[in-house]
Amino acid sequence: MARSAIGRFSVARFIRHAEWGSMASQQIGMGYMATADRVLSILGLFTIEHPEWTVEAIATELGLSSSTVYQYVGSLVQADLLIAGAAAKYMIGPAVIALDRVTRRFDPLIHAADEPLRSLICSVDCKAIGLLCRVYRLKVMCVDQAMSRPLGLETSYERGRLMPFTRGGGVQDHLGEHATSAATSLL
Repeated sequence: MARSAIGRFSVARFIRHAEWGSMASQQIGMGYMATADRVLSILGLFTIEHPEWTVEAIATELGLSSSTVYQYVGSLVQADLLIAGAAAKYMIGPAVIALDRVTRRFDPLIHAADEPLRSLICSVDCKAIGLLCRVYRLKVMCVDQAMSRPLGLETSYERGRLMPFTRGGGVQDHLGEHATSAATSLL
């Protein structure tokens, strides 16, 4: 399948469903979700609000049989994307940390913005934190940050945190310069 066709399919799927967790039992495009999509939808269930899941809860949430979820979770555990915890619950595994390290070192957006972001932060005469954000699943996600010096300040908008389009000045600035009919219709 051509890359543009994959992109259109993905965008349509996520606009309709907005989260991985709610798509597994939905009919998409010309047929039902592929096995790989169902396996990956399991990873989308893990959030700050819900960091642990049992096989039964995953099966219920995604509308899959428990036996199928056991197979999928087994594959994810074998790949270290999930680890088994207490009380037959699973959580995100160490492979995700390894992938995050690769992203931090080789993401083209982070590399392109590194020097300008740090220069901007160093140019102000006060304590400051600069955030680099990108659109992810109809939300805005912080992917990097820079500080002018050790601040003693913290931001609640840390790397990986998703925020709605309607929250935060950075989002409003971004939409002001790059507004599209699809983005503005979300507001």
